[in-house]
Amino acid sequence: MSIEQLSNGTLKEVQFKDLFLKKAELEFAQVLIIVVVVTVMVVVVVCLLNHYKVSTRSFINRPNQSQRQEDGLQ
Repeated sequence: MSIEQLSNGTLKEVQFKDLFLKKAELEFAQVLIIVVVVTVMVVVVVCLLNHYKVSTRSFINRPNQSQRQEDGLQ
Protein backbone atom coordinates (compact mmCIF):
# COMPACT_ATOMS: atom_id res chain seq x y z
CA MET A 1 0.00 0.00 0.00
CA SER A 2 1.41 3.38 -0.96
CA ILE A 3 1.76 6.33 1.36
CA GLU A 4 -0.65 8.33 -0.81
CA GLN A 5 -3.41 5.72 -0.45
CA LEU A 6 -2.79 5.47 3.28
CA SER A 7 -2.92 9.25 3.78
CA ASN A 8 -6.00 9.52 1.52
CA GLY A 9 -7.79 6.87 3.59
CA THR A 10 -6.73 8.54 6.82
CA LEU A 11 -7.88 11.92 5.49
CA LYS A 12 -11.32 10.50 4.62
CA GLU A 13 -11.53 8.92 8.05
CA VAL A 14 -10.67 12.22 9.75
CA GLN A 15 -13.20 14.08 7.60
CA PHE A 16 -15.88 11.51 8.48
CA LYS A 17 -15.14 11.81 12.20
CA ASP A 18 -15.19 15.61 11.94
CA LEU A 19 -18.52 15.52 10.12
CA PHE A 20 -19.93 13.07 12.66
CA LEU A 21 -18.83 15.30 15.57
CA LYS A 22 -20.37 18.39 13.96
CA LYS A 23 -23.64 16.53 13.44
CA ALA A 24 -23.59 15.32 17.06
CA GLU A 25 -22.98 18.87 18.29
CA LEU A 26 -25.85 20.15 16.15
CA GLU A 27 -28.21 17.48 17.47
CA PHE A 28 -27.17 18.28 21.05
CA ALA A 29 -27.83 21.98 20.47
CA GLN A 30 -31.26 21.20 19.01
CA VAL A 31 -32.18 19.00 21.97
CA LEU A 32 -30.95 21.67 24.39
CA ILE A 33 -33.02 24.36 22.66
CA ILE A 34 -36.12 22.15 22.76
CA VAL A 35 -35.64 21.47 26.47
CA VAL A 36 -35.22 25.18 27.23
CA VAL A 37 -38.30 26.14 25.19
CA VAL A 38 -40.46 23.46 26.82
CA THR A 39 -39.27 24.52 30.29
CA VAL A 40 -40.11 28.17 29.59
CA MET A 41 -43.54 27.19 28.27
CA VAL A 42 -44.28 25.14 31.39
CA VAL A 43 -43.26 28.03 33.64
CA VAL A 44 -45.48 30.45 31.69
CA VAL A 45 -48.47 28.10 31.86
CA VAL A 46 -48.00 27.54 35.60
CA CYS A 47 -47.73 31.28 36.23
CA LEU A 48 -50.87 31.97 34.19
CA LEU A 49 -52.82 29.28 35.98
CA ASN A 50 -51.64 30.56 39.35
CA HIS A 51 -52.57 34.12 38.41
CA TYR A 52 -56.08 33.19 37.30
CA LYS A 53 -56.58 30.95 40.33
CA VAL A 54 -55.83 33.90 42.62
CA SER A 55 -58.03 36.21 40.53
CA THR A 56 -60.91 33.74 40.64
CA ARG A 57 -60.58 33.35 44.41
CA SER A 58 -60.69 37.09 44.97
CA PHE A 59 -63.67 37.39 42.61
CA ILE A 60 -65.59 34.64 44.41
CA ASN A 61 -64.82 36.05 47.88
CA ARG A 62 -65.76 39.60 46.87
CA PRO A 63 -68.99 40.76 48.55
CA ASN A 64 -71.86 41.34 46.12
CA GLN A 65 -73.51 44.72 45.65
CA SER A 66 -76.39 44.17 48.14
CA GLN A 67 -73.96 43.16 50.89
CA ARG A 68 -71.89 46.28 50.25
CA GLN A 69 -74.95 48.51 50.51
CA GLU A 70 -75.90 46.84 53.82
CA ASP A 71 -72.40 47.36 55.13
CA GLY A 72 -72.59 51.00 54.13
CA LEU A 73 -75.87 51.51 55.96
CA GLN A 74 -74.56 50.03 59.19
